[in-house]
Amino acid sequence: QLPISDDYQLKYNARIDENNSISIMAAGASDSMAATFNENHEEAVRDPDFAGPASIAQGFDSQGVTWDWKKNGKELTSILSHTSSNDDFIYGKNQHEKTDTNRYMARIFYKQPLSDDHSLSTGFSLSDINYDMDFNAKLVACNDLDPDCSTVDAEYVVYQDTLTLFAYEFYVEDQW
Repeated sequence: QLPISDDYQLKYNARIDENNSISIMAAGASDSMAATFNENHEEAVRDPDFAGPASIAQGFDSQGVTWDWKKNGKELTSILSHTSSNDDFIYGKNQHEKTDTNRYMARIFYKQPLSDDHSLSTGFSLSDINYDMDFNAKLVACNDLDPDCSTVDAEYVVYQDTLTLFAYEFYVEDQW
């Protein structure tokens, strides 16, 4: 199968009044391709478990909203966003590596001028990220310096789990 790619982008800006504006954004893309490796293919000759269909599918979708407020040199920006992505790699005899990710993020930035050449800024960010992982493949530490690295006797590694990360950041910046 020939590679298939598509993408989209959307951005809408609205000025609510002289001090406030809002932006709504969305973007996404996906790519996929597939092939079949017969038993005479170089990788399948080394390890018959690599023979068969192979496919790669990757993509992401992202949405966000930004609110900006500016008045008398003061600035406040608030951002809310969500991004989901998928990475699927399937090959050989039931081998696959799949990861689906969902990320929610909130950020706030505030800047206060203290004089003509001095300002104070602060910001805060929260992220909640989930990784759904499904892995069933031979895992061998091969590299380009070991071209004859054998995977024939390697064990299949099976891993299926969800990893959840919650992160936060806070900063203060003094600019002179």
